[in-house]
Amino acid sequence: MCSLLSANQNHEEFRKAIGKQIPFIITDVAIGNKKEDEEDSLVINFDDSIFRQEADYLVPKIKYKKTTTEFIRPTIKVRLYTPLSYIYDKTEASPSDCSYEEKMILEYPEQGEYTFDGYKPGYLGKKGKWPKGNYRFEFWYEDVCLKSKTFEIY
Repeated sequence: MCSLLSANQNHEEFRKAIGKQIPFIITDVAIGNKKEDEEDSLVINFDDSIFRQEADYLVPKIKYKKTTTEFIRPTIKVRLYTPLSYIYDKTEASPSDCSYEEKMILEYPEQGEYTFDGYKPGYLGKKGKWPKGNYRFEFWYEDVCLKSKTFEIY
């Protein structure tokens, strides 16, 4: 028979083993649109539908749970698939296998939220140029897709 202390120790050992491979899991994703408001301040609205005429920088926000108790700075590769094709920014600074990458800082507590920088391919120019249709963000840590989120621009 397994005691509570033994079960807790087994859980911690399992968590440490998983944390060495995948330091956190993504539990939810919201997509927002970063734009200027009437006072020329940048605002990100995660609650509204995204309409083509207002779409500018697409901003993903994740909820996560850490699988390790350590301070971590994982580099996440973000891929954005559009109705037309897989987007590459096509600049020398862009990674070759994703739309962009970002180094996250995940301290304590063991769960939280993280908002990525906004993304807009350079060739779209001004706001309102995103094509209507279904899009998908994917979030990759090393060779593992942690989560994907499909959304629509109307």
